[in-house]
Amino acid sequence: VPLVLSSVLYFFMIRLLLKDGAPRSTEHRSLQPRNRGAAARMQVVRMLIVIVVLFGTLWLPYRIVVVYNSFQDSLLQFKDSWFWLFCRNMVFINSAINPIVYNMLSVKFRRAFRDIVSDNLAKREPSTSLDTKTRYLLLNKK
Repeated sequence: VPLVLSSVLYFFMIRLLLKDGAPRSTEHRSLQPRNRGAAARMQVVRMLIVIVVLFGTLWLPYRIVVVYNSFQDSLLQFKDSWFWLFCRNMVFINSAINPIVYNMLSVKFRRAFRDIVSDNLAKREPSTSLDTKTRYLLLNKK
């Protein structure tokens, strides 16, 4: 259900992105100033497709086992602990890989991430952070 729902929603997003101004032939695929918006939309479409494919691929082993086990008696259920560990790791990898995919496929994401990290490093206090003060107050509160 999650894969079908996300696929349908992403399909509608892609349809809206390609609806107006997207290149319809190979003549308009150059990155001239008037087509930069279309190129940016195509980049978003590519990223959405990659995210949906990764989601489906990485969740597929877990979903197959869950569906299989839900239709089997307890004696016939699949209970291999190593495969369950593999399935869970694939689900965790799905969550961890999204920022990497965004970084690889989106110039805007890289730029925004770099700006946020550089701003936070510039604003950081040397030795008395809020976390340290809060931790001290919580430990000494009676």
